[in-house]
Amino acid sequence: MGFKEKLYIAILAVTLLIFGWYFTDAFSAADQGYTTVADFGPKLWIMLAIYIAVVIAVTIITSIITKIKEGEIDQDFDERDTMIDLKAERITSYTQAFMLFGVLVLVMMEYNTFILAHAILGMMVLTTFIGFGVRLYLYRRGV
Repeated sequence: MGFKEKLYIAILAVTLLIFGWYFTDAFSAADQGYTTVADFGPKLWIMLAIYIAVVIAVTIITSIITKIKEGEIDQDFDERDTMIDLKAERITSYTQAFMLFGVLVLVMMEYNTFILAHAILGMMVLTTFIGFGVRLYLYRRGV
């Protein structure tokens, strides 16, 4: 398994764990009536900072482990990498466009800020998960 595959698996795991924790916590707070921006805003910024820091740390750790186990990490991209990225971005873009339409429907139905903010965040998380999942699938299956 190459560096990119290990990195994609690590990012998928981090995304699932951190955003799973956040959404569980946010919706349990919403059940108790805490749905104003002042209630969930600071926690959202803290979670995003944690996510960015953990992704950076996972990338560094994955590169160190790969370098130790397999020697030098190959930094050259070949045509296969480009094709995988293009296919994954196309699928991710279609998914994101479809979900943005859903968010627009929520706006027109005049949902509150809590629902809209978390619908947008959920859309971003899901498209990130789909993008890295498709890349991982294409590396395993082949282009």
